[in-house]
Amino acid sequence: MIIKRNIWLLLVLMATLVLNGCGAIAAMVVNPSTDKMLDYNVSVENQSLLQTYSSKKYRINIGKFTDASESNKTVKCRLMTSVHPPKDESYAKYIEHAFQKEFTDAKLYNPRSNVTISATINEIHGGTVYGDAYWSFDLTLASSNGVSYRFKSTYEYESSISAAYACSDMYKTFPLALQKLIHDAVTQPKFARLLQK
Repeated sequence: MIIKRNIWLLLVLMATLVLNGCGAIAAMVVNPSTDKMLDYNVSVENQSLLQTYSSKKYRINIGKFTDASESNKTVKCRLMTSVHPPKDESYAKYIEHAFQKEFTDAKLYNPRSNVTISATINEIHGGTVYGDAYWSFDLTLASSNGVSYRFKSTYEYESSISAAYACSDMYKTFPLALQKLIHDAVTQPKFARLLQK
Protein backbone atom coordinates (compact mmCIF):
# COMPACT_ATOMS: atom_id res chain seq x y z
CA MET A 1 0.00 0.00 0.00
CA ILE A 2 2.84 2.41 0.89
CA ILE A 3 4.66 1.56 -2.35
CA LYS A 4 1.52 2.20 -4.41
CA ARG A 5 0.97 5.52 -2.65
CA ASN A 6 4.59 6.56 -3.29
CA ILE A 7 4.28 5.67 -6.98
CA TRP A 8 1.04 7.67 -7.18
CA LEU A 9 2.70 10.68 -5.54
CA LEU A 10 5.64 10.43 -7.94
CA LEU A 11 3.28 10.38 -10.93
CA VAL A 12 1.39 13.42 -9.61
CA LEU A 13 4.69 15.27 -9.08
CA MET A 14 5.86 14.44 -12.60
CA ALA A 15 2.56 15.61 -14.10
CA THR A 16 2.74 18.84 -12.11
CA LEU A 17 6.26 19.55 -13.33
CA VAL A 18 5.32 18.85 -16.93
CA LEU A 19 2.09 20.82 -16.95
CA ASN A 20 2.98 23.71 -14.68
CA GLY A 21 6.46 23.75 -15.92
CA CYS A 22 9.27 24.77 -13.73
CA GLY A 23 11.27 24.22 -16.85
CA ALA A 24 14.63 22.63 -16.28
CA ILE A 25 13.51 19.41 -14.55
CA ALA A 26 10.47 18.94 -16.75
CA ALA A 27 12.55 19.56 -19.85
CA MET A 28 15.08 16.91 -18.89
CA VAL A 29 12.36 14.37 -18.13
CA VAL A 30 10.20 14.90 -21.20
CA ASN A 31 12.38 16.32 -23.93
CA PRO A 32 16.16 16.47 -23.40
CA SER A 33 16.75 18.28 -26.70
CA THR A 34 15.10 21.59 -25.78
CA ASP A 35 18.44 23.39 -25.63
CA LYS A 36 19.10 23.20 -29.38
CA MET A 37 18.60 26.39 -31.34
CA LEU A 38 18.93 25.88 -35.07
CA ASP A 39 21.32 27.79 -37.29
CA TYR A 40 19.71 30.56 -39.30
CA ASN A 41 18.48 29.80 -42.83
CA VAL A 42 17.55 32.47 -45.35
CA SER A 43 13.93 33.19 -46.23
CA VAL A 44 12.71 33.00 -49.83
CA GLU A 45 10.58 36.08 -49.26
CA ASN A 46 13.50 38.04 -47.81
CA GLN A 47 15.69 37.02 -50.72
CA SER A 48 13.13 38.31 -53.18
CA LEU A 49 12.99 41.66 -51.38
CA LEU A 50 16.76 42.05 -51.05
CA GLN A 51 17.50 41.04 -54.64
CA THR A 52 15.53 44.05 -55.86
CA TYR A 53 18.23 46.18 -54.23
CA SER A 54 21.21 44.09 -55.35
CA SER A 55 19.87 44.24 -58.93
CA LYS A 56 20.17 48.04 -58.64
CA LYS A 57 23.87 47.62 -57.82
CA TYR A 58 23.56 48.49 -54.13
CA ARG A 59 26.30 46.89 -52.05
CA ILE A 60 26.71 47.16 -48.30
CA ASN A 61 28.97 45.95 -45.53
CA ILE A 62 27.61 44.63 -42.25
CA GLY A 63 29.01 46.30 -39.15
CA LYS A 64 28.69 45.32 -35.51
CA PHE A 65 25.37 44.52 -33.86
CA THR A 66 25.40 45.42 -30.18
CA ASP A 67 23.12 45.04 -27.15
CA ALA A 68 21.78 48.19 -25.55
CA SER A 69 21.20 46.36 -22.27
CA GLU A 70 22.67 43.46 -20.31
CA SER A 71 19.12 42.12 -19.97
CA ASN A 72 19.15 41.27 -23.68
CA LYS A 73 21.88 38.71 -23.15
CA THR A 74 19.68 36.25 -21.25
CA VAL A 75 16.19 35.16 -22.25
CA LYS A 76 14.39 32.77 -19.93
CA CYS A 77 11.75 30.17 -20.70
CA ARG A 78 9.08 30.00 -18.01
CA LEU A 79 11.41 32.04 -15.78
CA MET A 80 13.67 29.02 -15.30
CA THR A 81 15.50 27.73 -18.36
CA SER A 82 17.91 30.01 -20.22
CA VAL A 83 17.47 30.00 -23.99
CA HIS A 84 20.83 30.31 -25.75
CA PRO A 85 21.78 30.80 -29.40
CA PRO A 86 24.01 28.07 -30.89
CA LYS A 87 27.82 28.09 -30.77
CA ASP A 88 27.86 30.19 -27.57
CA GLU A 89 26.94 33.30 -29.58
CA SER A 90 25.21 36.29 -28.07
CA TYR A 91 21.79 37.21 -29.44
CA ALA A 92 23.35 40.31 -31.01
CA LYS A 93 25.95 38.21 -32.84
CA TYR A 94 23.35 35.66 -33.94
CA ILE A 95 21.16 38.44 -35.37
CA GLU A 96 24.19 40.02 -37.05
CA HIS A 97 25.04 36.72 -38.73
CA ALA A 98 21.41 36.30 -39.84
CA PHE A 99 21.44 39.70 -41.56
CA GLN A 100 24.80 38.96 -43.14
CA LYS A 101 23.61 35.59 -44.42
CA GLU A 102 20.49 37.08 -46.00
CA PHE A 103 22.47 39.92 -47.59
CA THR A 104 25.21 37.59 -48.82
CA ASP A 105 22.80 35.17 -50.47
CA ALA A 106 21.03 38.11 -52.14
CA LYS A 107 24.43 39.39 -53.43
CA LEU A 108 23.90 42.63 -51.55
CA TYR A 109 26.78 42.12 -49.10
CA ASN A 110 30.26 43.38 -49.91
CA PRO A 111 32.83 43.78 -47.09
CA ARG A 112 34.64 46.42 -49.17
CA SER A 113 31.58 48.65 -49.58
CA ASN A 114 31.78 52.29 -48.49
CA VAL A 115 28.38 51.89 -46.82
CA THR A 116 28.17 49.90 -43.58
CA ILE A 117 24.99 48.98 -41.71
CA SER A 118 25.17 48.32 -37.98
CA ALA A 119 22.47 47.76 -35.38
CA THR A 120 21.59 48.22 -31.75
CA ILE A 121 19.33 45.61 -30.16
CA ASN A 122 17.27 47.74 -27.79
CA GLU A 123 15.14 44.91 -26.43
CA ILE A 124 14.50 41.20 -26.93
CA HIS A 125 11.60 39.45 -25.25
CA GLY A 126 10.28 35.94 -25.48
CA GLY A 127 7.05 34.59 -24.02
CA THR A 128 5.73 31.04 -23.86
CA VAL A 129 2.32 31.50 -22.23
CA TYR A 130 -0.09 29.01 -23.74
CA GLY A 131 -2.13 30.86 -26.37
CA ASP A 132 0.15 33.92 -26.27
CA ALA A 133 3.66 32.81 -27.22
CA TYR A 134 5.89 35.25 -29.04
CA TRP A 135 9.33 36.66 -29.77
CA SER A 136 9.58 40.44 -29.91
CA PHE A 137 12.43 42.72 -30.96
CA ASP A 138 13.11 46.42 -30.72
CA LEU A 139 15.96 47.26 -33.09
CA THR A 140 17.74 50.35 -34.39
CA LEU A 141 19.46 50.07 -37.77
CA ALA A 142 22.07 52.69 -38.63
CA SER A 143 24.05 53.34 -41.80
CA SER A 144 27.50 54.90 -42.06
CA ASN A 145 25.83 57.48 -44.32
CA GLY A 146 24.03 58.94 -41.29
CA VAL A 147 20.56 57.45 -41.83
CA SER A 148 19.02 55.39 -39.02
CA TYR A 149 15.63 54.17 -37.87
CA ARG A 150 14.12 52.26 -34.98
CA PHE A 151 11.40 49.66 -35.41
CA LYS A 152 9.73 46.76 -33.63
CA SER A 153 8.99 43.25 -34.84
CA THR A 154 6.86 40.54 -33.21
CA TYR A 155 6.55 36.91 -34.20
CA GLU A 156 3.68 34.95 -32.64
CA TYR A 157 3.48 31.17 -32.51
CA GLU A 158 1.61 28.31 -30.88
CA SER A 159 2.98 27.15 -27.54
CA SER A 160 2.32 24.20 -25.26
CA ILE A 161 0.98 23.79 -21.74
CA SER A 162 3.99 21.57 -21.06
CA ALA A 163 7.06 23.57 -20.00
CA ALA A 164 9.36 21.12 -21.77
CA TYR A 165 7.67 21.47 -25.13
CA ALA A 166 7.07 25.20 -24.67
CA CYS A 167 10.81 25.73 -24.21
CA SER A 168 11.55 23.49 -27.18
CA ASP A 169 9.14 25.57 -29.29
CA MET A 170 10.88 28.73 -28.10
CA TYR A 171 14.19 27.47 -29.48
CA LYS A 172 12.71 26.23 -32.73
CA THR A 173 10.86 29.44 -33.51
CA PHE A 174 13.71 31.88 -32.91
CA PRO A 175 15.18 31.56 -36.45
CA LEU A 176 11.66 32.03 -37.86
CA ALA A 177 11.25 35.13 -35.71
CA LEU A 178 14.52 36.45 -37.16
CA GLN A 179 13.26 35.88 -40.69
CA LYS A 180 10.30 38.09 -39.84
CA LEU A 181 12.57 40.63 -38.12
CA ILE A 182 14.67 40.97 -41.28
CA HIS A 183 11.53 41.17 -43.43
CA ASP A 184 10.21 43.96 -41.19
CA ALA A 185 13.58 45.75 -41.36
CA VAL A 186 13.72 45.61 -45.16
CA THR A 187 10.13 46.80 -45.63
CA GLN A 188 10.61 49.93 -43.51
CA PRO A 189 10.26 53.14 -45.60
CA LYS A 190 13.80 54.26 -44.77
CA PHE A 191 15.55 51.01 -45.69
CA ALA A 192 16.59 52.13 -49.19
CA ARG A 193 18.14 55.24 -47.69
CA LEU A 194 20.41 53.08 -45.51
CA LEU A 195 22.02 51.69 -48.66
CA GLN A 196 22.84 54.99 -50.35
CA LYS A 197 26.38 56.37 -50.44
